[in-house]
Amino acid sequence: MAFLRRALVMILAVLFLIEAWIWDAFAALGHWLARVLHLARLTEALRGVIGRLPPWVSLALFIIPVSVLFPFKLLALWLLAKGHLIWGGLTFFVAKTTSVGVSAILFDLSREQLLTMPWFARLYRVLMAFRLWAHNITAPLRAQIAAWRQALWAMVGKGRLGRLIRALRARIRRRAVH
Repeated sequence: MAFLRRALVMILAVLFLIEAWIWDAFAALGHWLARVLHLARLTEALRGVIGRLPPWVSLALFIIPVSVLFPFKLLALWLLAKGHLIWGGLTFFVAKTTSVGVSAILFDLSREQLLTMPWFARLYRVLMAFRLWAHNITAPLRAQIAAWRQALWAMVGKGRLGRLIRALRARIRRRAVH
């Protein structure tokens, strides 16, 4: 029973960290897109508008991504119910990641306003503590995965596949710089 409990805790921690990773990735993507598309002025204007809103209105903005993408999640469930596992899963994944991404960008723009509400600030601190706990609890698993990855790279890295992977990584880095 203790093994089952530990496994469940580990699964929950990993799922939480995956969600946090998606959140962080989309916030970074939003900043990158704003920089690439020269939307710095628009972003700052939005930050200013949101900054002048009452905190509860800033919180209400989060209804937008949820309500816009909810029909797509229902479509995903319908596709899954009809036996279209790949399309249903893909639709749900895209809707979920888009919803998290838009919410991450909204949160980044409205963080100061939201943290003025005492209950929200407490909830935020609890979530950040939970995130730290999840990182700590999954540290041995992440270390084991890193060791496996290194061992696999040691086997594959010198061969043809390793050269191909290094070439692709170099190409991606060159494009990221330009």
